[in-house]
Amino acid sequence: MRCCGARGRRWGLWRRSAPSTPYCWARRCSCSSGWSRSSPRMSEPRPISIAAQDVSKDFRYGGSETLFRLLRRAVFGGKIRARTFRALTDVNLEVARGEIVGIVGNNGAGKTTLLKTLAGIYRPTEGRVRVEGAVSYFAGLGVGLVGDLSLRDNLFLYGAICGMRRSKVREVFDEVLEWAELTEFVDAPLRTLSTGMRGRFAFSVARHAESENLFLDEAFTAGDARFKDKCNQFFEQRRNGPQTILAATHSLDFARHYCTKALWMEYGKKRAWGDVDAVLDEYSASIESR
Repeated sequence: MRCCGARGRRWGLWRRSAPSTPYCWARRCSCSSGWSRSSPRMSEPRPISIAAQDVSKDFRYGGSETLFRLLRRAVFGGKIRARTFRALTDVNLEVARGEIVGIVGNNGAGKTTLLKTLAGIYRPTEGRVRVEGAVSYFAGLGVGLVGDLSLRDNLFLYGAICGMRRSKVREVFDEVLEWAELTEFVDAPLRTLSTGMRGRFAFSVARHAESENLFLDEAFTAGDARFKDKCNQFFEQRRNGPQTILAATHSLDFARHYCTKALWMEYGKKRAWGDVDAVLDEYSASIESR
């Protein structure tokens, strides 16, 4: 997870402001089957919160050398042989403030790379990114927590990673534990908790991130029905609210029921964008035809 505290308007190849908080490689229906069936709709036009213009991202690989080859190149000259892989190609995107965007696509389609580029973790090779306000990026819940520390200590640690002031953590301390149903484990070492309990705890803390933009990379769809019920309430409360949410997900139910727009990524390109039902129907048809 990355929680990025950089604020304000930023245009350019990358963000000019440095994040104020560090990386963390960790930042709903009553039915038991999953998400509720209500569908959100944006009522009024809102200002653009996130924009990407012709964004491309390249990664270099194969450039490592042995000590012998480095010495030989230093004596006889030569170039490092490195290859380039294009992970994103000419992505254009505009997301209005308060929208919830579901990003779908197969593994390796570019969902994570796009989120990290928009969050400022990656610098785009080409194109420009603009984000209004601060960004909190969550890639997997719980990474950054320390197993030997108590839940109490981890709450302050994870809260800091999420960009929360210590006074804010104290304010929400009891509510976080109550929401996660872990009040009785407050002084227990984190390692004694199950994976599901750790996920509930991490998400309970992350809910209080106060940034204007929330990026979720498969950070919420795992877990039992009870956890999904709680996640359901979280997204229900944020529909048509001021916070902009981008969520990479494999759950088409979540995207269909909670997102105001959908983005289908394929091979690093924007395959479809816009109306949720139209995009997801096209994506589903593509999967079935393979």
